[in-house]
Amino acid sequence: MAAGLEGRTFRRSLAARAASLTALLLFGSAVGVRVAAGDTGYGLVVLAGLAVLSLVGVIGAWGDRVTIDADGVVSRNVLFASRRLAWNDVLRVQEHRRPGAPDTEAPRALFLVPARGRRLALDSLHDFDEACRLVRLHMRSQRKELR
Repeated sequence: MAAGLEGRTFRRSLAARAASLTALLLFGSAVGVRVAAGDTGYGLVVLAGLAVLSLVGVIGAWGDRVTIDADGVVSRNVLFASRRLAWNDVLRVQEHRRPGAPDTEAPRALFLVPARGRRLALDSLHDFDEACRLVRLHMRSQRKELR
């Protein structure tokens, strides 16, 4: 393995984890207040649905792990299925920036576009700059091997 190409595992950023937990607390509290008040109308159903979606968000934000190593990228969650994308399957990396931002601005997300199948999004990661650096190093290394 070349220098600087060691593997590393990333979690979701603290902001993403806090936002998911805050949403669950707010919607869960709203459901609790409506049930305590005896209000069982459509509003309760809507709030309960939002609370369930927030719970899924919490599981995603707190359970996601993204590993970038010499073989590729593995995205996994403690409860959901994992996905591996090998570097030689990646056709290109799309960098997403805010609308109207210059190319010199740091990206907010990376999309790994494979030859077949869905693209893999890398966003809201703790130490996102390091994740970008590793992806770029591995893609440069892969291009050299193809020649």
